[in-house]
Amino acid sequence: MDDVQVGSIIRAVRISRGLRQSDIARLAGVSDATVSLVERGLLDGLTLRTLRRVAAAVGVSVPIAPRWRGAELAKLLDEQHALMVRDVVGRVAA
Repeated sequence: MDDVQVGSIIRAVRISRGLRQSDIARLAGVSDATVSLVERGLLDGLTLRTLRRVAAAVGVSVPIAPRWRGAELAKLLDEQHALMVRDVVGRVAA
């Protein structure tokens, strides 16, 4: 999902709940301008904390889903986990 889609979702939920940008700004503890940036998908200058606060004010969660080379990420993580398990088993067996 790209930044514009994230902003569009937050805006749509805000509107469906009958809230104004100023309501969300107050609830999130940010400026009206910050809410406007979020809703327009201009997220580059914002911290993740700020984005999550604005999203939470309308009831939206913003999970992080890192991606890297498709299935290779899962393989890499499994490899690291397997090495760690092997090390622990070796220590316990000794």
